Amino acid sequence: MLVLLFSLLACSTQDVDTAPSGDTGSPTGTLHPLEASEDIREVVLVNMMTGQLAYGALLYVQQNAGEPDLCPLVEETGPGTWSVEGCSDPELGVDFEGSYTVSGFEWGEAGFAPGNVEVIWDDFTTTITKGPGGAWGRQVYDGTASFELFEDSLGGGSFDLTFVSEGFACEVVAAGGVSERIWTISNLERSSLWTDGTDEVSGTIEVGGVGAVSLAGTIGWDYAACSSEPVDGTLTLVGEPTLTLEFDGATTCDGRSSYGGDLEGDVIWGLSG
Repeated sequence: MLVLLFSLLACSTQDVDTAPSGDTGSPTGTLHPLEASEDIREVVLVNMMTGQLAYGALLYVQQNAGEPDLCPLVEETGPGTWSVEGCSDPELGVDFEGSYTVSGFEWGEAGFAPGNVEVIWDDFTTTITKGPGGAWGRQVYDGTASFELFEDSLGGGSFDLTFVSEGFACEVVAAGGVSERIWTISNLERSSLWTDGTDEVSGTIEVGGVGAVSLAGTIGWDYAACSSEPVDGTLTLVGEPTLTLEFDGATTCDGRSSYGGDLEGDVIWGLSG
């Protein structure tokens, strides 16, 4: 389960240019060149998938607390405080290093206990050493997410984190098909992470080896009406170039969103968003 939850952002193994590893530095305020819809899709999907990262961290704790032989091990370190520690599982072919902690997280009678939750990743690394056909992959998470938790969903939240994806199992295809990608999320605020309704977005996302762009706008979700794209709203990406995405899933649920501004075109969404 953990491998699936934390493999959402792995990148392609195509033999092309590789983004530099290490500290990505401060966002430059410019995303360049933002030449294709894949570049735009990458930035917006990373924003949308922050809710999945937060939910995945909680779900692993909920499903595996009290299992002493599990790898990685979940330990309760205080009231509502949990630690997930790295380890190695040679039979499964996965190595875990680093750790992450969850605070303010408890169970209620009908699901999660509502409240404010914080997840802190400390270079939590998943390395898949025995994938399909000998494939290899690695994901690293470092930073903080703070958000509101309801019984069955996530409310608003804020994110300051960096994650690295390398290897197989592409869910987000990095622009240019690079084999490694580093994303840095700075001061990202979302009013709704995983519920129907309005999600107000602001913050900065930096794509390693490319640049950074600020996001601002409002996204409308109604998963029953359209699960493949937002039902309405706009999202503006400010950089070089500056453009605005228009969401219209309520009227045309075709997994496609148009954008205009300095560039014009369509973003075609995949199964992850």
